Amino acid sequence: MQKLIKTFISNCPEDTIQFAKNFSTTIPFGSTILMIGDLGSGKTTFTKGFAAGLGFSDKVQSPTYP
Repeated sequence: MQKLIKTFISNCPEDTIQFAKNFSTTIPFGSTILMIGDLGSGKTTFTKGFAAGLGFSDKVQSPTYP
C-alpha cells in the first residue's frame, strides 16, 4: 500500500473548495482521506468542495454542528 502525504494551505474558503473539487477528480477510487484540524479549520468546507467535484448536490453539514 502506498502512503502519500500532501499539505495544502488555503487563504480563503473559496480556495479550499476549488482545491477540493480538483482533488476529487484525481484521487483513486477507494482511497482514504484523513483530515485533522481544530474546529473552524476548514474540514467541512473541504468536504463540500470534494463532494461537489464528485457531482454530489445535497447539503453537506459539519458532524460537529448538525
